[in-house]
Amino acid sequence: MRLLIKRKCSSSAPILPENRELPLDLWREVFARLPVKTLLKLRCVCKNWCSIINNPDFFSMHLTIYNNTPNNKTHALVMKKIGKNGCEGCKFTLRPTNKFKKIAQILRIPKFCKLLGNCNGLVLFMSKEFPSSEQVMLRLWNPSVRKSLIIPFIPSDFKWETYVLGFSPSSNDYKVVAFDFDRDGNVYAVYSISTNTWRIKPCPSNSLPLFVLEAGGNLPLYDSPHFCQGAVHWMVCGSVPNIYTHVLSFEFDTEDFHIVELPDSAGEVEMCRGLTTVGEELAVFGISALNCCIWVMRKEGGEKLWSLRFSGDSCLDSYNFVARDCYFLKRFYYEQKTGVISLVTSGQGMKSYNISTQRRQHLFNSVSRSIAYMDAYVESLVWFP
Repeated sequence: MRLLIKRKCSSSAPILPENRELPLDLWREVFARLPVKTLLKLRCVCKNWCSIINNPDFFSMHLTIYNNTPNNKTHALVMKKIGKNGCEGCKFTLRPTNKFKKIAQILRIPKFCKLLGNCNGLVLFMSKEFPSSEQVMLRLWNPSVRKSLIIPFIPSDFKWETYVLGFSPSSNDYKVVAFDFDRDGNVYAVYSISTNTWRIKPCPSNSLPLFVLEAGGNLPLYDSPHFCQGAVHWMVCGSVPNIYTHVLSFEFDTEDFHIVELPDSAGEVEMCRGLTTVGEELAVFGISALNCCIWVMRKEGGEKLWSLRFSGDSCLDSYNFVARDCYFLKRFYYEQKTGVISLVTSGQGMKSYNISTQRRQHLFNSVSRSIAYMDAYVESLVWFP
């Protein structure tokens, strides 16, 4: 591969040769900083460039470097229902997190189709032929490269209630996990992209606390849990219903559960809390009539500990603005650069709260109530042979 360089130089400037051959490693470094749309075009330039861009090792390199480049804007993947209660399906748009102005519509899906979550640019869907049908079809989709993969059916008669998508760093493998928390027995199934197979696993009684096992089919594993640090995370209740006390995590490396108490809210009982992420770290956002806090989880000596990242003032109006929709809450989304917490609620729409200025705002105006899902979105080349 040769890069042709033609430049008008002053007499004092060093003269570069017209033909300069760049090593492959340098091309990889250049390509890793380019958007996916550009890379898909560059594959057609020559065989060497195509082999670099199509290499699975480059997928991981690009995912890490491109999405951590300071000048690249962060985006949110937003799902909007079409028609009354989504009777005409849903459509997906990309929006920059600083303005939330639509910049691209990337997909429209039919009704009876549900988004379950996304991880590293891959999106997991579940669809049914009819609303009452028990048989579901799972599909992985990468909107950046516009490819999809149908996942085979689970070979069992269990009633699977929750599906999550995640990534195992140690095996460099993407996995889909289906859970069946039934009062007669708790099992889960793990699908590996690398082997294209499902494995049914019992849930050992010592891997979940007693109050989670006793919850059985009522375990509140809500849609679209937060994925970070190689695990998916939910908030779960303790002995008192509707009072969240712990974070339940499923690790994709070890394929087992871990539990940790929520951070201490300094005795404030009336504090509304929810999970979010700060960079690559799991975080808890909490707000009361007096304080607003963000804690992040860090690992120290094999232990998971909470560290207070932000603490600021609040007021009763700010607390009510967030807490009144907690029953319908689907997700907190935190934009670190702006300090804005966005809330997506079920049937109540979408709004934002600035933790520094206490500014409260309803987003998308009249369209807000049709927003059913929002999460951070990263461009990705990730795909499978």
